[in-house]
Amino acid sequence: MTSINWVKACEENEISDGDIVEKHIDGLDIVLMRNGEQFFAAQAICPHMDEKLCNGLLKKSRLICTKHLWQWDLETGNPLGAAEKPIQIYKTSLKEGVVYVSVDT
Repeated sequence: MTSINWVKACEENEISDGDIVEKHIDGLDIVLMRNGEQFFAAQAICPHMDEKLCNGLLKKSRLICTKHLWQWDLETGNPLGAAEKPIQIYKTSLKEGVVYVSVDT
């Protein structure tokens, strides 16, 4: 990657399909998620009651916090269902087997 905004998060094979993995990247705690060949990255903590989102569930492009079932669209960070607050989403890129995250907010 040529842009300094992109930071290496992990190797592609470190995250299995359906996994949610917490990572510390460039001073930020984020969760990386994989749905098939698509990768998502979001803030690591639920904005409702500070639950770790790595304990949540990934359903296609939807993240679900298991503490109170708040849900978010991983494309936009917008709340779904009962959730009242959005989450921070970070762009991801896959190049030559490496997952990169743009930590530029």
